[in-house]
Amino acid sequence: MAKPALRRREGLRMAFKRLSRPKQLALGYISSAIPIHQTYLVRFGIKVATLRGLENDGYARLLFLSEKEAPHLPMPFWCMTQAGRDLMRAQNL
Repeated sequence: MAKPALRRREGLRMAFKRLSRPKQLALGYISSAIPIHQTYLVRFGIKVATLRGLENDGYARLLFLSEKEAPHLPMPFWCMTQAGRDLMRAQNL
């Protein structure tokens, strides 16, 4: 009988494979720099709709951060949730 951790890792790998290719790429970019500004992701060819889809799936989260000089202008940043980190960790094992 397989260990629970092994079964969980295999389940996460299957969940990653079920994601669309743009969502897989977006998760890869988000995991490389946390949090990452939305304009950088758009420069890499990741659409905001793809990021919203990851947010709906529970793998990414949108944060609005602001600087001291301009607290009235929040900037959109994306970061991974714990589920997204687990998914990427299972891919790298």
